Amino acid sequence: MTLNVQLTGRMGIREGGSVIPATELGGNLGRLLLVRLSLSHGAVPRDVIVDWLWGEDVPDSATSTLDATCSRLRRALASLGYEGRDIIRSSNGSLEIVWPSGTIVDVPTAFEAIETAEKALKNNDAKKATSQSEVALAISRRELLPNIDRPWLDEKRRLLESIRGRSLRTLSKALFLMGDLDGSIRIAKDLQEGFPYSTQAAQALAAALCRAGEIPAAFQSIQDFERRVADELRVTESTNLQTWLRSQLPELLIDESSSSPKLGIPHRKVIQERGLTRLREEKVIFSRRFHWATDKGPYVSSDWCEQTHMGRVLEGRAQVEFEDGTKLILRRGENFHIPPGHDMKVLDDKPFITDGW
Repeated sequence: MTLNVQLTGRMGIREGGSVIPATELGGNLGRLLLVRLSLSHGAVPRDVIVDWLWGEDVPDSATSTLDATCSRLRRALASLGYEGRDIIRSSNGSLEIVWPSGTIVDVPTAFEAIETAEKALKNNDAKKATSQSEVALAISRRELLPNIDRPWLDEKRRLLESIRGRSLRTLSKALFLMGDLDGSIRIAKDLQEGFPYSTQAAQALAAALCRAGEIPAAFQSIQDFERRVADELRVTESTNLQTWLRSQLPELLIDESSSSPKLGIPHRKVIQERGLTRLREEKVIFSRRFHWATDKGPYVSSDWCEQTHMGRVLEGRAQVEFEDGTKLILRRGENFHIPPGHDMKVLDDKPFITDGW
């Protein structure tokens, strides 16, 4: 069985069906000691620990109280069948927590999970990025020793807040790569709600909306952010976010370097092995209500799309209109070849998906 140490939220130590609740962890001092030593690397001198626990208000009984707190924690661990002194070690005037091999401690787990998720995202492994960012997010949403004030605790809380922001940003993009456009936007909105004055959060929401083809909504979200910053923080300097968004539109709307489903041109992934070359086409997803003339045309300074498109419709319907007024409906299962000089809009209020564009 695996030993699980939960430092955040409802604190406790669990193994199988057995639990050491927070009430048996030596009061506030025991919980503080457990958190600080679990998040430290190596042995810590007792005088440093005393400063962590009491700050400037060190009582005369600090040494004996610290010893008693360690004893209570060791007895609690013994209830799970562990030798407490093997975990909470004291030597040469220092203390150290050494958890058994394989123990899962939630805060380090959250940090490792978001690091893994971000690396997976760079490698276009959306499934792994999603699962790992969800692990990090679940942990980082929980509070760390609420109602207890210590400077070092504030530092650890800021670390968890940073992990929460990184998790939401990663999860939003990973969900898009999985084809969950609504989920991507929902998570990006959660990010902005949690970090209302963060430029990165504003960019993440605008990007999520753009990837779903919601261009007007993306610009509106930037305007809302700038107004909020001006009204609530009295910051009147330009954020340049609208300029940033215009510069990012070609990448957000047409991304030829990604192997993920995108709005626009799909990436053709070339795989070579033992003289065999395979071309793997990726799905192209146009969001519901996408209309080239209003969602993309204004940003490429053209009234008509001047590219040639070929592929097969996998889901949904779209209407193509040519410069001479001719209209063509693209339906599921149909192959298409569209010459330059056309407009396109998605029909039926649901995504239009093809295997090429």
